Amino acid sequence: MVSSRTLFLTIGLIAVIALLSAPRVARADNNMTVVKPLIAAGSYGTGQGQIDTPVNIRVDADDNVYILQHIYSDNVHFRSQITVYDRDLAMVRSFYVLKKNMGDQGGDSAPGGYYYDNLAESFEVGDNGLIYILCGWDVVVMDSNGVYVNQFPVQSFMAWIDKSGGDTKFYYPHGITLTRDGYVAITSGDTPSRHEIILIYPDGRLYRKITTSWNMKDMVRDGNYSLYITDSDRNAVHVYDPTLTKEKDIPLDFNGTYSGSAASLAIMPGGNITASANGIFIYNNDGIRLAQFVDNNLTENNKSWGRPIAANSSAWIIVASGKADANRTPQPLLLYKYDASQAYLFKAPEAVNTVNNTIWVVLGVGFIAILALVWIVGFFLLFKNRP
Repeated sequence: MVSSRTLFLTIGLIAVIALLSAPRVARADNNMTVVKPLIAAGSYGTGQGQIDTPVNIRVDADDNVYILQHIYSDNVHFRSQITVYDRDLAMVRSFYVLKKNMGDQGGDSAPGGYYYDNLAESFEVGDNGLIYILCGWDVVVMDSNGVYVNQFPVQSFMAWIDKSGGDTKFYYPHGITLTRDGYVAITSGDTPSRHEIILIYPDGRLYRKITTSWNMKDMVRDGNYSLYITDSDRNAVHVYDPTLTKEKDIPLDFNGTYSGSAASLAIMPGGNITASANGIFIYNNDGIRLAQFVDNNLTENNKSWGRPIAANSSAWIIVASGKADANRTPQPLLLYKYDASQAYLFKAPEAVNTVNNTIWVVLGVGFIAILALVWIVGFFLLFKNRP
């Protein structure tokens, strides 16, 4: 028969274990919330399906995830590659971005008279499955299996150079997406002048230009084909409606932890804006910050971690990190679900602190109650067993 002392110690040990194992939202070095991903997948490297240096992410109509990355052969030379994963981040296929030599690049020959691209920074997946890749001053079109379809130059639409410093500097366009009417939209990039959005027919002919007054970086679209463009000089997003006739600025509040342009944007199905900076920030479509979090506690203030992001039709957030982050994040592909039923996990630090304090107060009271019960039961058994 179990002695009263053994029973007393066992109940006390169970109470301590229950308290120590209770879930808690962690805090990062710069006071941001740490939230572990729902799924972590993939591995770092340059092999088939591995992640080297991701630069952009897109999601197609079936929630397949496309990652444009640079695969380095040394510290300088790389080839552009697209790796495709399914909804659950299982690798499906991987292929290099191939292009015809059109005078701006060449030298890294590929079979069939092609060249391996080393300029790609942005891309978009069309509803028809075609992939439009912005490679310097060329748009390369490939199908979803990585077969080259065609390409067209855009240099004649935006051949700007800067001669003010004595050197000639070329300014490549940066962002690309597709409009509701099927035009290829390209941002002029971080140029010293002529800030424009260039709209091009799918066959490469110029449709029209939209002049802007600010420097532009990446560009994404939402489910209604509104265009969201990051400003390279401000904490802001510039938004055009699907007709490209109405526009507005949405300032992004990084809660004092970051100043500058977001490294990447993703638009959720309900219209929330997700920005990657020195962590993940979620805003409503008026720019009100709803959440901020990281997946580790090593993030730094005012230093972008440079991770591209995307969102699928279920409002899952996909984040990709490169080999440079291997010591911070063991696996390169992370998936989060912004779930309203667990919204407190994604809240800003001050809200998480309140939740944490409440949790620990409740657990503390419960722990004291358990200890009191243990002592009462223990004394009862001791007196009961006395002769």
